[in-house]
Amino acid sequence: MKLLGFLIALFASVPAASQPTQVDSEYVVTASGGITIGRAKASFTRKGDTYSIRSELRSDGALKVFLDDQFTTESTARVDNEGLK
Repeated sequence: MKLLGFLIALFASVPAASQPTQVDSEYVVTASGGITIGRAKASFTRKGDTYSIRSELRSDGALKVFLDDQFTTESTARVDNEGLK
């Protein structure tokens, strides 16, 4: 979530003409020793004066044997000359 906050702050500080309309990222989450325990996907989409942030987290690898779970969150709001709304 810190990455998404950083992306929003970055996009809000750059002139609108140079802002990307879509940013997608994927991560492998590891525990000590490099053992995979999860995967994460994050996306930022901007259309006009609205934006959407979506995060999907799911267990994977060694953790999935004990906990087969997924967590998804999404946020949508407006951006204007005063910032995020």
